[in-house]
Amino acid sequence: TDIVKYQYRVIGTGFSGTWSTDKNPGTGGDLISAAGLINGTYRIEIVGKDAAGNYQATASATGYDFVVDTTAPTATLASQGNCTGA
Repeated sequence: TDIVKYQYRVIGTGFSGTWSTDKNPGTGGDLISAAGLINGTYRIEIVGKDAAGNYQATASATGYDFVVDTTAPTATLASQGNCTGA
């Protein structure tokens, strides 16, 4: 069955897991924004709605765990070696 609407929730640092309002899927549809996410561990869950108006059970939501880490990595140069210019 095709999905005609979807809802999602983000669970994690600063997010309580409240379900969104109905969103439009597909090309030209509503995107899920990551704005406002700070460093931390999160889970996004998504449920779909069919043309008859039936939502997927939240207990069987499609989910994905992810980490936001905006800390830049550090690199250490172990040896400078002999560098020559071209």
